[in-house]
Amino acid sequence: MFPFTPAPVRRGLQWPMPDSATRQRAASERHLQCTEVWGGNRAATEHLVVPGLDVWLYSRPCGDEAGGDVHYVSSCASGRITRLLVADVAGHGMSVDQSARALRNLIRRYVIYPDQARLVRAMNWRFTGMSREGQFATAVVGSYNAVRQRLSLSIAGHPPPLLRRAAEGRWTVLQAPEDQPHGLPLGVETTARFGEFGATLGADDMLLCYTDGLIEARRDAGEFLGIQGLMNLLDGVPAEPATLLERLVDAVESRGMRLDCDDTTIMLVRATGARYFPPLHRFLTAPGKILVSIIRSWSNR
Repeated sequence: MFPFTPAPVRRGLQWPMPDSATRQRAASERHLQCTEVWGGNRAATEHLVVPGLDVWLYSRPCGDEAGGDVHYVSSCASGRITRLLVADVAGHGMSVDQSARALRNLIRRYVIYPDQARLVRAMNWRFTGMSREGQFATAVVGSYNAVRQRLSLSIAGHPPPLLRRAAEGRWTVLQAPEDQPHGLPLGVETTARFGEFGATLGADDMLLCYTDGLIEARRDAGEFLGIQGLMNLLDGVPAEPATLLERLVDAVESRGMRLDCDDTTIMLVRATGARYFPPLHRFLTAPGKILVSIIRSWSNR
C-alpha cells in the first residue's frame, strides 16, 4: 500500500537494524521525486533527501504491523515546497489504515499550495466526519520553502516540536505564539481554527517531531520521560543527524524506559543551508504533474 519496506520490530534494547547489511540500506539516501508522497502508518527507518532538507524517520507500531502513528513527507511539482506530517490517530487496524490513506490523498491534493492552512482545514473536516466512530487525531504539519529557507508549522493537539540551532548547540521547545489558536486535535470541532507559525532554518539547524509514545516512555510504575527529560537526553547525544535517532532510542531504553507500550514515531529534519531555485523545465512541467496528482487523489477517495 505504501512505498517503503517495513523495518523489523524492535525487541528490548535492540535497534531495528540488527545487521550491517540492513544498516547500510537504512543509511542510504532516498531522493523524493516531485509530487511524490512517501509514508504511511507502518514500521519504517528511512533517510529522505529533499531540496534544502535531510529527513530521518523512525517509526515502530506497538505490536501490530500497522499502528496509529502516521507519517508523510511530500515534495511539490517544482521541488520548492516540502511538506512534513507526523500524526497520532486514535484507534488501530482498518480504521487507521483508512485514515492514513485519506491523509495521503489530502496531502497529494494540496501539494500545490505553499500555504498549509487549506490542508489543515481539510484534515480537520475529514476527521470531523469520522468523529461519530470516536476517531480523531493529533498532528504537527510543516511546510518548508526551499527558496526562502522558511519552515511553517501548524499543531493540532500534538506534542510541540524541538528545535536545535547549530549556533547555540542546545535543544529548545518550539512553541506556537500565545495569540494563535492551538491545542484541539483534528476532528473535535468542525469550526476549529489552527494557527500557523514558523522559523527560518540555517545550515545544520535541526527539528525533531515525535508522537507521545516517546515522551510517555517510562519505567514500570515510574514517571514518564516527558519533554524536559527528552531534551536532557538529546543534549547528551552527539548531534550527528545520521545516528541521532538510533542513539536517542538507545538512550531512552538504556535507562529502563519502555517504548513498546505505545506506537512511537520520530522525525528528524536537518537544514542543509542550501537555497533551491527550481530549474525552468520544472516550472514548465509542474502544471501537468499537479493535475495528475489531483486526479489520483480524487480517484483514491
